[in-house]
Amino acid sequence: MTLPDSIRNFFPYPKTRPGQSILINEINNTLESRGNNLLIEAANGIGKTITTLSALLPIIKKNNLLLIYATRTHTQIDRVIEELERINNMGQVNVVGLTLKGRTEMCLNEEVNRGSITEISELCGQLRKKGECEYFNNLKNFTTDIRTGRGDELIEIGKNNKICPYYLAKRLLKNTDVIITTYNYLIHPFIRQIFFNDIEKLISECIIVFDEGHNIIDVARDAGTNKITILSIERALNELIGILLEDDENIIRILEEFKTYIQMMEMTRDPKEGEEIEIGVRNSMVKKLFSTIPIEQQKSILVRMIELGIKVKEVMLENNKLPRSSLYKVSSFMHFLYNSLEKPQYIYEMVISKQGEYKKTAFSIKTIDIRPILKELFQARNVLVLSGTLEPIQAFIDICGFPNTTQRRVLPSPFAFENIAIYGLEGINLKYENRTESNYSFLMRCCLEVAKNTPFNTGVFCSSYGVLNGLLKQGLKNQLEKEGIEFFREYRDTNSKLNEKMIEKFKDLPNQNRKGFLIGVSGGRNSEGVDFPGKEMSSVIVIGVPLAMISYSTNKMIKYFKELYGDERGLDYAYYIPALRKANQAAGRPVRRLQDRGLIVFLDERFFYKKYYRFLSDWIRDRVIKIDKYEGLLGLAVKNFYKN
Repeated sequence: MTLPDSIRNFFPYPKTRPGQSILINEINNTLESRGNNLLIEAANGIGKTITTLSALLPIIKKNNLLLIYATRTHTQIDRVIEELERINNMGQVNVVGLTLKGRTEMCLNEEVNRGSITEISELCGQLRKKGECEYFNNLKNFTTDIRTGRGDELIEIGKNNKICPYYLAKRLLKNTDVIITTYNYLIHPFIRQIFFNDIEKLISECIIVFDEGHNIIDVARDAGTNKITILSIERALNELIGILLEDDENIIRILEEFKTYIQMMEMTRDPKEGEEIEIGVRNSMVKKLFSTIPIEQQKSILVRMIELGIKVKEVMLENNKLPRSSLYKVSSFMHFLYNSLEKPQYIYEMVISKQGEYKKTAFSIKTIDIRPILKELFQARNVLVLSGTLEPIQAFIDICGFPNTTQRRVLPSPFAFENIAIYGLEGINLKYENRTESNYSFLMRCCLEVAKNTPFNTGVFCSSYGVLNGLLKQGLKNQLEKEGIEFFREYRDTNSKLNEKMIEKFKDLPNQNRKGFLIGVSGGRNSEGVDFPGKEMSSVIVIGVPLAMISYSTNKMIKYFKELYGDERGLDYAYYIPALRKANQAAGRPVRRLQDRGLIVFLDERFFYKKYYRFLSDWIRDRVIKIDKYEGLLGLAVKNFYKN
């Protein structure tokens, strides 16, 4: 199928990839009409970014709309900007694209940029109103002719000219066709409100694209999570007494009651380093905590606490300080907790973790049902979701609350059959009770066999950090280094910049005729959203089915979905599908371009049990070969694949 002239001007390559022109026309024809939404599952090799842009930009230009392209990572943001630059370089059309980062990243004022998005927004408004932000004041006489602007470039322009990068971006938005940003600005309800106020557009004037859209579910769940700690309650008490000079016995009593309860729960568990323990909190316990206040006064006292928190924020703002108030945070949490008591879509739990010698305990509210969080997004002119792992799409539609009229497409894998080898090992089962030293020792030897016989880099993604640590205790790192293979490990709490540096080093090893071995977890930061094409990760091993640990919150989620969708679908939606989606994502890391050759190994026979196997991606099920648990057999299979 050829591209019509209206689209060809937005396609900067001499020819399309197999299936690409069909997908471009499909997106263009479907989203030409207002109100149509489209979900597409397609492998990376088809070129989803330029496919989406060339299909949608003619609609954007024709109807004077705004395209909001949401990605999960900054790497993906750069890819969109690069494609827009290629379109502009053809000279046929002029497309203005802008990377929009939040105030937290773009603000240059050191008095402001250390706060949360809410705090920064409020203090920023105060300083602008009083004319006391030099960066904003200097912007009045600044001019620029930027067509495609990366957030980092705008920050650099801001530093060089002592102007505000954030409001420079806002000025450029008036003539922008495409905004590229991260998920949080669209999914988190409060941040979404600020975002659309800032861009001065109605959501109905926008087409929204979610790249790697399977992540919507987890990001929305994070957006629906709220928590307080012992420290935040202590700070709330200090603000109440020390700043406001308040001595309301009821308020002090309820704060002390929550603090004592969290401390008591913390004493009941002793997590290992890096471990998180969840303890369910029943509704009856929450009601008991509130019962320290007479029942007829509970609502009014919680509202009074919020009002006092707002007073603290106002005092801070008057002194040009971040409007940070623990009293406001804690009282807002308690107010939400109180009003959610009879709503089954919320889970209450204590989350106890350990960092070094110190335990940290949070009282957490989590949401099961994300449909209310996402509902406003469907007011957009159109929503397009792309991912390599949306199947089963009906489950995705149900969980997210997409309209029943939403259209869906699943494209066949574009990769040559002979370029990908997939093996599944029988005879090894990583159920919790099977995580023994002897099994970990065998798995360690399997990893070693694959890495030794892979010509370039190898990646391993485990079902949990517990499994990862079990492998490391068998001396995996030392054995790899004896073979001259450099070892890299993903940590749960490593900040994103340190992780990015590690990944850059890992990816560059083949260019130095060296080999690397990266170990992390399925569902972690490196098993999704980071591409490892070509030599950057030739082989990948998926160890264990990444099922959620059966806990109070898991059981509550299963029960909730069973009540909504019936026993079988409810269990699938809450438990099996999220786990297998993580495994599918991890397995796809090494095959990102049509010419890539990759080898994938599943080390857990449960992947081939019917209840799990049906949720593996089609391209995996079509290729997988089961092999027996014989020492050396896996290494031979790997050697033969790369030899041929």
